[in-house]
Amino acid sequence: MSYLGTTNLGGISKMYLCNVEVGKAYLGNDIAYENAPPYDAEIEYLQSTGTQYFDTGIVGSSNFECEIKAEYTQNQDGFDTILGAFTSTGHFSVALAIQKVSSSSRPYFQFGSTYVLHTANPLTQHVYKTSLKNGVVKIDIDGSAVTDTYSAELSYLTMYMFARHRGDTTIGNYSKAKIHYCKIWSNGSLVRDYIPVRVGQVGYMYDRVSGQLFGNEGTGSFTLGNDKQ
Repeated sequence: MSYLGTTNLGGISKMYLCNVEVGKAYLGNDIAYENAPPYDAEIEYLQSTGTQYFDTGIVGSSNFECEIKAEYTQNQDGFDTILGAFTSTGHFSVALAIQKVSSSSRPYFQFGSTYVLHTANPLTQHVYKTSLKNGVVKIDIDGSAVTDTYSAELSYLTMYMFARHRGDTTIGNYSKAKIHYCKIWSNGSLVRDYIPVRVGQVGYMYDRVSGQLFGNEGTGSFTLGNDKQ
């Protein structure tokens, strides 16, 4: 319940100053309003063990960007996907995955039939920036970028996180990975701004754009990083 002085504000859930949401308001030295988040604590990362995932609800677009701070903990099948979708051959929307190339594992980003492969070691922590803009596919890892010209068509499926949404088998290419945050832009607008959180001892991704919690739709449980101080 929210109050202004001794006046009950009727249990309002949000307060704005012009078009900016107010997190906390004071009357003198007293808190008159506080918009409490729907979680107990922010955590350092959310970690999948290879059976967890959730649906972001976002479909890849021809003007797409994402930024993910992540670390793969293991390469399972050579196409482990942190964020992606697959409809049929040549119809990909893959924001980030890894694959086996000869005897090594390398991160890659794919849209349509175009993919760009990076030389970074995916089994260490990186900031991955991927995009499809102006017909160019790019993967940038810690400031080192690789690009190629986009071709073919996009998947119409929504992207899954920690796995790949597949039209043929519904889901596949699970990843074992830690994600510290993820931001997704579509057509220039920020559509997802995920941070890892816990509710009790259950891990979620909280989207600061929609104000929604995204929980595990697979089996088992996410592993939780330490609470942020």
